[in-house]
Amino acid sequence: GMGDGTDDGMGDGTDDGTDDGTGDGTDDGTDDGMGDGTGDGTDDGMGDGTGDGTDDGTGDGTDDGMHEPSDPTDLSNPDTFVNMEDDDFWTALNLGGQVLDIMRLNVADNINGNNSNFVKVDEWLASNTEWRYATQDEMELIADLFRDNPAQFTALNGGVWSPKTTADEWTALVPTEAQNADDASPALGVTFKPDSVSAVAYKKNFNAGALGGAALLVRTMDHDMGDGMDDDMGDGMDDGIDDGIDDGMDDGMGDDTEDQVIDDTIPSVVTNDETFTNNLLADHWTGYNLAGNALDVMRLTVADNLGGNNANFATVDGWLADNTEWRYATEDEMQAIADFFRDEPDSFLDFNDGVWSPKADSEEWTALVPTTAQNDGDQNPSIGVTFKPASVGNPGYKKNWNAGAASGAALLVRIHDPSL
Repeated sequence: GMGDGTDDGMGDGTDDGTDDGTGDGTDDGTDDGMGDGTGDGTDDGMGDGTGDGTDDGTGDGTDDGMHEPSDPTDLSNPDTFVNMEDDDFWTALNLGGQVLDIMRLNVADNINGNNSNFVKVDEWLASNTEWRYATQDEMELIADLFRDNPAQFTALNGGVWSPKTTADEWTALVPTEAQNADDASPALGVTFKPDSVSAVAYKKNFNAGALGGAALLVRTMDHDMGDGMDDDMGDGMDDGIDDGIDDGMDDGMGDDTEDQVIDDTIPSVVTNDETFTNNLLADHWTGYNLAGNALDVMRLTVADNLGGNNANFATVDGWLADNTEWRYATEDEMQAIADFFRDEPDSFLDFNDGVWSPKADSEEWTALVPTTAQNDGDQNPSIGVTFKPASVGNPGYKKNWNAGAASGAALLVRIHDPSL
């Protein structure tokens, strides 16, 4: 329009000779190519035309704090760690020179069934290979984080102490090589309490499923967050925790799996998988016809710790008063549960977190319910049935056997509600 024969074709009638080609007719010399005609020189390439210099790579152009700081992680400095309450882990942004996601102990404790022992944790790790046991050095560093801030431990671990002990504590554990031939469950462990943190020490017989124990699991992260496999936690990472299990009760996991075929017309038995459901992430299994009822049966490993470790009948009674949908099994239901396992007694562990009672010298569990005394001197009258690797007993009267003693645990059931 100026008639100089060198117009830049931008429609502004001005020949600047160096237009950036963005369509704004302005030569800024540093345009970022984002189409906004602004040259900020620091655009993050996320398509928002904003240069924040710290974008997390998720495509939102926002700095969410998931970048590695130069300062070592220190719980008194919130810029050195991330604790998003909806996640099943917290993140140390510089622990020994690496970015480390640390699974909360209350999550690890139930990662593959309630009170997950090392066997159950190993099974889960085999399918979630980005996670692993912490090394001894990492355990030492994690312990040191809380040494000056022991009261902060629960804030990073679900707000709860272990439900498997009467004391306020957690013991983080990783398996290790035995130092002696008779060490049954060798582990390295560190115990956290409200006002103290122990040293990392060798434990000759401390499995992750026992007392206040839980596996200490970590994963090393670069936190580029660009894997596109979001876990709905808002961190852009696929944590692999989703169970994807079709339990016949629509687990709401979005797995589009066809529901299990259920047969409640015949007695439930372990050899017919249409007659029961065993969702390992639940605290119970379900038999669809046990003495004529569809029953949820609490795992003995869970019942053994209701209201405290080695829960006796008095402790269980207190818990039942607040959880009225649960009750002691009847003798007929106990017989049906025993018959459920009779043809494959070694399958009992598959329904009870993979562990025999830690209170017995032999491999066994005795399921118990209180009953009326048959004799004046009977102190803890009960009906019980004992499960062993190669045999299942029949219910019988016990004149002095409380649920908290020897290999005992209360046998608790509830009428199955498909909506739960």
